[in-house]
Amino acid sequence: MVTPPFDPTLALGSVWCVTTTGLAVPEALRAVGAVDVTELPDGTERASRRLADASAVREGAVLVLARPVEPGRTLLLELESALGWRGGDPGVMAELAAAGTGRACSITKDPNRTSVLFAEDNGVTGSLDAVTGLVHGSPGAYLSAALSGAAEGWASGQRAAHVLRAVTGVRLDADMWSGPWWGGLSRGLV
Repeated sequence: MVTPPFDPTLALGSVWCVTTTGLAVPEALRAVGAVDVTELPDGTERASRRLADASAVREGAVLVLARPVEPGRTLLLELESALGWRGGDPGVMAELAAAGTGRACSITKDPNRTSVLFAEDNGVTGSLDAVTGLVHGSPGAYLSAALSGAAEGWASGQRAAHVLRAVTGVRLDADMWSGPWWGGLSRGLV
């Protein structure tokens, strides 16, 4: 039996987007349109404060955070969905999966759905509804292996985290959300 993966909802709440890529932090933030990138010692706290500040939405930008995780992998985090998830955009995902950088995977959660988007070699290869298990596209044999390892009764965030690990090798855990991040505001996708 597979050990249940960490559910990001426990650390991030009910609305989030977690993306992994083989690009380095600066290139990953550039791919999602982040500008004025700076080190943020309290990245997730700052993102949470922005959520509570209605004027942040009116400024027409979202804060995107990034940090290195596994060797050669970058984790991107979005908590603001008012302008759409950068990690949910097929063009951004294709850029995050530039040839030679490995697969990119994005998992998104909002109160109504949890989904997974896969990309490799400059293009989106498929998606998964982590609630229903419905697969679109042809994401490859790695997805079949991941789905066969998922257990009944897991929360949709756990299923999504399980698939993210199968696709990219990045294992999410409770300790990876605090501490320093790099981040910048993204005003929209170009």
